[in-house]
Amino acid sequence: MISFVDGKRYCNTKIDMNRLKDISDELCRKYHLSIIEEHSHSKSITHKQYHHNKSLRSIIKNDIDIAIQNSVTLTEFYRTLENEGYEITFKNTDISLKHINAKRPVRLKSLGDNYDIDTIKQRIISHPIQDYQQQNYFDKHKFDILSFWMKYKTQELSGLQKYYLKYLYKFVVIPKKHPVKLTKEMKQDIKYLDMICEHTKFILTNNFTTLEQVQDYKEKRYSKL
Repeated sequence: MISFVDGKRYCNTKIDMNRLKDISDELCRKYHLSIIEEHSHSKSITHKQYHHNKSLRSIIKNDIDIAIQNSVTLTEFYRTLENEGYEITFKNTDISLKHINAKRPVRLKSLGDNYDIDTIKQRIISHPIQDYQQQNYFDKHKFDILSFWMKYKTQELSGLQKYYLKYLYKFVVIPKKHPVKLTKEMKQDIKYLDMICEHTKFILTNNFTTLEQVQDYKEKRYSKL
């Protein structure tokens, strides 16, 4: 805005606005008028936080994909995620995962149609049966352990480095030369055993004692669909 008197333009900076706000608040308090209080905790997230959350969701989805490929049962799927440091929470029909670097858990169904529990069960059952060998920590993080292992065999490592590799091998962080391979029949038996365990937990959870109770429960569930 230009003054018609002296031709100068009015410049209103953020400092001026803050001073006006302070004076306005002081006058309001003096005459017992309400003012807008500033809240220190804002619900909005920063640009950095948004991309951090987005990248975490991608990491979680990738870890779920790997766990599905390395599992032949749903129980083994959960155990694989727990070994990766995830906290798993069961609440009614909702299942949530909490990444070690996340502040709050993420519901499986919020990750997309391919990640709700029913779809995950189907993916575990239907994925091609292959030689089972869980992806180890070094493969996942693109760390070449082989060169250190060769130095260990040729006595080129220091004492501390030797102990470090020794315990990595002892706790199977470094895979052993002859991992146990599951045959096709063994994998099918494990899936069948897991199904029996799930049925047993279902019966105990609902306190069923007769087959008629199970049938009644089944009919009630179908009637709600």
